[in-house]
Amino acid sequence: MREARDKSKVSDWPGVVKASQLCIELSVKGTLKLFDVDFPPEHNVSERLASIPKKMEGIPDYILEALARSRIASTVWEPFVAVYRVHCASAGNTSS
Repeated sequence: MREARDKSKVSDWPGVVKASQLCIELSVKGTLKLFDVDFPPEHNVSERLASIPKKMEGIPDYILEALARSRIASTVWEPFVAVYRVHCASAGNTSS
């Protein structure tokens, strides 16, 4: 997130989107690894977060709430990134 914040200070909006997307993706994948949940080598694996509460008993409510927020953020973010990539392609920017 530090990279996204730094890029926003210089109005590098494509860089902000890319850094934010990577941050969310790696956070979700790190959480899945923490709970020993397997996931495919894909970008969006947020659906797998739903299996964590089913798999683990005794998880405190605040963690379940954080997992739900992560899943929502990841699910909402993915279509936005797809639109961004289409925009970059139409503008001739292939660095997305």
